[in-house]
Amino acid sequence: MQMARIARLVSAIVFSAACCCKVTGAAPSPAAAPQAVVTPPVVHYRLSAIFCVKLSPKGSRLAVGAFHRVLVYDTTTWKLIAVCSMVSGGARAIAFSPDGKTIAIGCGLPDRDGIALLWDGVTGHRPRILKGADDVIEALAFSNDGRMLVTASDDHNVRVYQNLPSQKNTVLTEHNDQVQTVAFSPNPAIPFLSGGRDHMVKAWDQKTLQSVANLDQYGDGVTCVAFINDTQFVAGSLDGHLYWAGIGYDNRDKDWNSYFFRDEFADDGGINGLAVTANRQIILTCGMDGAETLWQSDGRRLRVDHISHFPLYTVDISGDGKTAYGGGRDGMIYQWTTANGAITHIQAPPPLPGLVLRRKLVVHKPAKRLLTRTKHLK
Repeated sequence: MQMARIARLVSAIVFSAACCCKVTGAAPSPAAAPQAVVTPPVVHYRLSAIFCVKLSPKGSRLAVGAFHRVLVYDTTTWKLIAVCSMVSGGARAIAFSPDGKTIAIGCGLPDRDGIALLWDGVTGHRPRILKGADDVIEALAFSNDGRMLVTASDDHNVRVYQNLPSQKNTVLTEHNDQVQTVAFSPNPAIPFLSGGRDHMVKAWDQKTLQSVANLDQYGDGVTCVAFINDTQFVAGSLDGHLYWAGIGYDNRDKDWNSYFFRDEFADDGGINGLAVTANRQIILTCGMDGAETLWQSDGRRLRVDHISHFPLYTVDISGDGKTAYGGGRDGMIYQWTTANGAITHIQAPPPLPGLVLRRKLVVHKPAKRLLTRTKHLK
């Protein structure tokens, strides 16, 4: 009896649901279309780590820094446009001039030298060499007018080349450890920044080249910094946090001051790189966990996507914020869509010339019988 009641109740529920669907016209929601999976290309040679990626001002070219070379790709076709093979050691830093015609490359050999190359990434002509650093150049940046180049080096110094392409430079020696990053504000009247392993960001007057502000409240070394408006900036640290800070001029004291106003945890293991969109509204960070994090400039986290199983060393983002690029320890170049984190392309750089040799068939012949002996003369 009880079972019969249960059966009638179930039948009534099913009938009601069917009637409801018929009346309202409701239909089951279609399953979301699965994202296309992009698999890494198969390579039969050892890949160098990707140390840096940088988009040209118009976003049509991507410069990629690897071991002993910089490669420039067309971002639409992924055609290799040009290669600079005069890189000493690894290409640790890349910067495009404001007009996009010149690519500055930071490289060098640890504890030996640091070199900045000024290279025409369009024609591929032989680059101009700027020497001076005593250790690897980790970062560099052009001023807004393209006449000044600032480099950051592992020799604890910042160098300012004020009249390019002249090799004359001014050395700024106030950091106490390796300098990892430099950045210019969109406003040329605002001091430029440098940050390093001494847990400090310093601001420098562009005319006098004197330090005008210090921010030393970072939990670990500062690896990257970028402005989000004229006077405010974000800095990534090896403690995994992203810090928001600013500098301003006090008309009463006739001096610059600095302040922190936010910090958020971003990457487990430390932040290695960050990029900001052209309108300064979106921030992209990457780190040792192989993930990238997308942020609003006000500090709101938008999404986190796992791009690689290996640490990411560098990222860049298109001017409209829709497409991102990155690379790291596994040697692959990644392109993905920021809206959903879907990887749209994976590129493997070609092998270094001379390092990939064809296997030769080796025939082992019997040794010839020794017929004569020679005297060993003292």
